[in-house]
Amino acid sequence: MSNIKILDSITANQIAAGEVVERPASVVKELCENSLDAGASIISVQIRNGGISLIEVIDNGSGIDKDELGLAFYRHATSKLNTVEDFSTIMTMGFRGEALASIASVSKVTMRSRRVMAEKGYYIIVEGGEIISDGPASSNEGTSVTVESLFYNTPARYKFLKKDTTETSYIADIVERFILSRPDVSFRFICDGKEILHSPGNNDLKSAIFAVYGKEITTALVPVQYTQAGVDISGYAGMPSVSRKNRQHQSFFVNGRYIKSPTLSSAVEEGYKTLLMKGQFAFCVLNIGVDPAQTDVNVHPQKTQIKFRNESEVFRYVVHAIREAIESKITIPEIADKETVAAEIPYKYNDRNNDIQTNNSVGSYPSFISNNQSIKLSDACDTERSLGAYANQQQDLFPNTNEQMLIPDIAEMKFSGTIFDTYLIFESENNCVLVDQHAAHERILFEELVTRHADKKVVRQQLLVPEIIEFPYSAAQKAEEHFDLLSEIGFECERFGPGTIILRSAPLGTELLNPVEGLKSVVDMLDKVSLTSEQGISDMFYSMACKAAVKAHDKLKPDEISTLITRLKESGRNTHCPHGRPLSIKISKYEIEKWFKRVVS
Repeated sequence: MSNIKILDSITANQIAAGEVVERPASVVKELCENSLDAGASIISVQIRNGGISLIEVIDNGSGIDKDELGLAFYRHATSKLNTVEDFSTIMTMGFRGEALASIASVSKVTMRSRRVMAEKGYYIIVEGGEIISDGPASSNEGTSVTVESLFYNTPARYKFLKKDTTETSYIADIVERFILSRPDVSFRFICDGKEILHSPGNNDLKSAIFAVYGKEITTALVPVQYTQAGVDISGYAGMPSVSRKNRQHQSFFVNGRYIKSPTLSSAVEEGYKTLLMKGQFAFCVLNIGVDPAQTDVNVHPQKTQIKFRNESEVFRYVVHAIREAIESKITIPEIADKETVAAEIPYKYNDRNNDIQTNNSVGSYPSFISNNQSIKLSDACDTERSLGAYANQQQDLFPNTNEQMLIPDIAEMKFSGTIFDTYLIFESENNCVLVDQHAAHERILFEELVTRHADKKVVRQQLLVPEIIEFPYSAAQKAEEHFDLLSEIGFECERFGPGTIILRSAPLGTELLNPVEGLKSVVDMLDKVSLTSEQGISDMFYSMACKAAVKAHDKLKPDEISTLITRLKESGRNTHCPHGRPLSIKISKYEIEKWFKRVVS
């Protein structure tokens, strides 16, 4: 057994760097936080080769004194706290004093800085943790840090880096979060000589959101403002129309610091409960202002996690903040009487327990009437739990009304019309069948997509005018990495700009699908599914079929109804849509006559 010894400072710094500096994006994060703590109002980030060969962060902050340049590269050298008690009041982004030492131990760093109003600036060069040179230098007011050859002396860590485009997307995501957290600061992100992001720094959060996400999302936002018991919640929440398949478009900041919080994510989901389809996640940018003494920010090396002293209260306040904001903007139609509840609320069928559970579509937000008493949307979850029991009660009254119909059985039946612009009615001598137009069309499209993919016969429909689509830069990078796989399912794309993609063709067979929304849906799912697996492909087709299918309450033209009926009669013997909801219900003439007391059982 070897003797215990104290590690030299270089080795100790490299070990610490493993926690603080995981990849180039970590370097950008730490340097930008230092710039913000220095009071910068303009921050420029420039990278080359995904940040591996070069990262440069320039700010117009307060600058660093000559005598403190070298000291800044010592571990635990910081100006942001003095004693452990200061953690209870910490409001700065950084505070441990580890970042510069960790970065310099695994790269070649040049720092130039000039204090505000100072006559001249100074520089220092540090390589592998060792100071190489320092002295006077020409410099603007503020600080610039240039990091080159990241991980040059730690090859084991270098080999775990991903390709340049992937590392660039990670950096872009970091810069995007900074833009959203600090709308009062102008950020510029330049990659390989091209400007990718630029925020105005006009202290308007909506402008910052526009700089990251573009027009579509910015025009579908609802302001959030809620204060309770010393907790201030502000920001924006997206309407259900801009929900996505993952949580990537959710940003949470506590006292301006970006964090990842399951508690806050769950609170947002609770706030949107009954408003979004299963598997959809709301857009939001929320800043939680709270007394720092009520939080612990020192629980993660990269400071992306936080502990609240009163977590349950914060959860409840976020739920209320979201509900107040969203409910004020959504018109909720009322259902006329309780007999229609089971029919008008979208549901999914669970074969194991026969429960009927609500699964509202985007744009459909029912309220509930019980004994002529209107129930608020915030109380809807209690009503949902009673729907299964209510449906079973209806079944006791009408025992044969929920027989599931195999679709080709309508081939010999007469089409009699539609009701509620949702259900197609077919009749024969002794039976009536109701077909849900959305569920049926969704199943048809899903089967066509699956079959064509399996047979390697994916047919693309060339767009008359190519669509130029705005994405956050990080999402555009992710899409570009999967262009070959996207092509295999029918989307022909190419990069058109830093945050834009041009779409030239879409899969044939989804003719009612807005090609732009279709591609966005697929890109959103890239974080959740693998396009190299059959299950991933299947999940992708579920989403595409659902978005492409006619919706409940769509008023179909006679020729559209005729085409849908023809395709229904040609389809396989299916009883449910891909999400598990029944396609059709058969009601016998005998049962209808029993309702009207024409026959007595």
